[in-house]
Amino acid sequence: MLAVLAEQRAAGEAVEAAISSYTTHQGRMDDAASRARGVQVGSGSVESAWKQLVSARLKGPGMI
Repeated sequence: MLAVLAEQRAAGEAVEAAISSYTTHQGRMDDAASRARGVQVGSGSVESAWKQLVSARLKGPGMI
C-alpha cells in the first residue's frame, strides 16, 4: 500500500496524510502477528456487547 501511495504523492495532501497514517500505525495493522499473539482482530465481540447493552437498557420493563 505504501508503494502505491508513494507513486501518487503528487496528488495532494490526502495522499501525504494516508502515507503518514499508514507509516505511524504500521505495527497495529499486522493482523497475522496479532492473531499469533492471541489478540482479537475483529470487532464482533464489541458490537455484540454494545447490542446487548443497548437492548437491555432500552427494552427493559418501563423503558420507553
